[in-house]
Amino acid sequence: MSPFLPAVNPTVGYKTVSEPVIPLAINTRIETNIQYSIEDLTLNLSADQAYERAIKPAMKRMIDKINANLINKMELSAGQYVAGASGPATASTGAEWLKHPYSVNALFDARGVNVGDKSILVAPDVQALLGPQQATVFHAAGAEKTYTSGKLGMYAGYDMYASGLQSARAINSTAEVTITAVASQPTVWASSFTVTATIANADLKAGTRLTFANNAVPVNYVNLSTKANTGKAFSAIVLQDAPIGTGVPLVLSECPIASGDYQNVSDAITDSTTVSVVNTGSTIPSFAFENSAICGASPEVKIPYGVKGRNINIDGINIAMVETVWPSTLQSITKLVAFVGIAVPKPESIVAIY
Repeated sequence: MSPFLPAVNPTVGYKTVSEPVIPLAINTRIETNIQYSIEDLTLNLSADQAYERAIKPAMKRMIDKINANLINKMELSAGQYVAGASGPATASTGAEWLKHPYSVNALFDARGVNVGDKSILVAPDVQALLGPQQATVFHAAGAEKTYTSGKLGMYAGYDMYASGLQSARAINSTAEVTITAVASQPTVWASSFTVTATIANADLKAGTRLTFANNAVPVNYVNLSTKANTGKAFSAIVLQDAPIGTGVPLVLSECPIASGDYQNVSDAITDSTTVSVVNTGSTIPSFAFENSAICGASPEVKIPYGVKGRNINIDGINIAMVETVWPSTLQSITKLVAFVGIAVPKPESIVAIY
């Protein structure tokens, strides 16, 4: 037998290695009241009246609630951001903001992110700044299409959408974070990363973006293929409010991985890593993202026997129209109900724009 071969050839099963898992739980109930009974909708109103007065407004509220949940999940999944000279504490203005989609492209390219179809949700305070330039900048197909769809056209390779569903988060820059323990270093992608920390001066709010350094050397993103340092600072977002105190669990995303095939940062986050808060105030960001970075799912809603209702499917989301009765008045009322689960399998493909 060759001295260079083991006495027994090892076998490695395909389940022997760790695998990345991004959980998707159906854990959100979304509901909207139509304020009409099914009898009213079918017998007392004409088809046009039922649609314009009841069904159409209710469906818009329902879709907005679902989209708001998608945006919230997307925001709290990726710490990446681009901002102007004023920094992320203040919204960029006019021509300055127009550079940001190209900065996002540069970040994607540096990290080696494989980006397909992509979009930008434009925050309300930016819409007013971009409006006068829309015809020349976005090359909208036509005013009618723009006004009816909310789509501003394409810019820098992105489908641009006007959106008022993003929310402002009050971020306090005086919060100080000291990491005191890291249970283990992640080796595969995960939906979050938890460290133990001491929080001083102010509560650390969900939505706070953090950067990291070891011995004054920034922890940067690396190219996902070559593992070369991009020179762009790794930033993580706080997923849950963390109060002032010691031994506080701090839940972060994107998950930093310092070695192996899934490596995405230049150095490990440890209990000696310095942490800095990089965004403050309550500015509402826009979001640039690859469309496949986020996914939602919903089961068909089971309607109990004897209850009036039906299921409809809108872009993959199952919504039930169900008639119920108010116990106090015995008045019949119709509701739209959906159960939704949301996951972000590609947080590296989402960037906040300030």
